[in-house]
Amino acid sequence: MHDTHFFSMDAGIGVTTRDFWLFGGTGNFNKLASRSRTMDNIIYGIRDRDYPFFKHLNGVVIPRQTDPTFVEMAHLGANAAPAIDNPDGSQTAQCKNVTGDADGTECPSTEDAWYIKLDQQDGLDPNDLLTTNTMRKTSAPPTLFQGQVYFPIYEPPAGTGEESCRIGNAFICASDDECGTNNSHKLVKGSTANAEACTFVREGVLSELVVFDNTLFANIAGPPDMKDTLYQITAIAGEVLSNSGGWRDVGF
Repeated sequence: MHDTHFFSMDAGIGVTTRDFWLFGGTGNFNKLASRSRTMDNIIYGIRDRDYPFFKHLNGVVIPRQTDPTFVEMAHLGANAAPAIDNPDGSQTAQCKNVTGDADGTECPSTEDAWYIKLDQQDGLDPNDLLTTNTMRKTSAPPTLFQGQVYFPIYEPPAGTGEESCRIGNAFICASDDECGTNNSHKLVKGSTANAEACTFVREGVLSELVVFDNTLFANIAGPPDMKDTLYQITAIAGEVLSNSGGWRDVGF
């Protein structure tokens, strides 16, 4: 079960594929501390191989906006689009699960999207303890910069009683824009690749990351006694693509 998605997406042109990419993640800011055994939030990248041209997809021809059937046909086309978590597995050719990839070996080639699961679901037995599902979710829109996508992640407090009243923790998950490879370890000097880990920030909720002079800045809402709410960290050295197509690229 994904949380309701209330966040905008980021976009850019990939250096390697030269395709147009959109990036997003699932989360629900109105219910940020919500917890469920079936919670299964993701972060993802989707490419448009046809950009900057328009193409009718999914077997549906979309008429001009002045056509009285425009809205009906637009909805029909959207509903026929491939789904990441289609239960019958028929969409595996379009969306590739790259969860746990730290070296790029799972990089999509023929697929049109990559996605990363932020958690592994717990069993549905009510007698099971919540030991593996951390209930992580995005807390703000992602930020694309020099071939890396930075996702602000929030992990609600675990446990019951007083433990469940703590603030929870903020993380940054950094992924290669075209492959989804987990590069979070590159944010911390001397760290080694860990495909399952994101970079811990501190207790609190992280805002959208803003880039200035190769540095990532964000606000973090935390304990009431926290005076310094500005967080900053050096961005990962990445790729730069000369922008001659009129659209923001990965290096902007």
